[in-house]
Amino acid sequence: MALVQKKLGNFDNALALWKQATGFGSIAIEAFIEIAKYYEHREKDFATALEYTGRALALLKTKSALHGKVMPDDTQQQLLHRARRLQRKMAK
Repeated sequence: MALVQKKLGNFDNALALWKQATGFGSIAIEAFIEIAKYYEHREKDFATALEYTGRALALLKTKSALHGKVMPDDTQQQLLHRARRLQRKMAK
């Protein structure tokens, strides 16, 4: 539902839905990623985007430790890349 709201340009509604989704294990990582994208690209709030990227990474590590591989291998690499990019943006 949040992706539909995003597509329609209703970013506030999408953000609220993503924040709700962070409490649901199966989609929480994706929700954290979408929230990070929102703060990076829409709000230009790089610190908050980095915080949500960190939450996604932490949850990914926890899920991996508990259940084995839960997401494609490149998800962690993409999150690390996002974190480095956000750190560079914050340094400017």
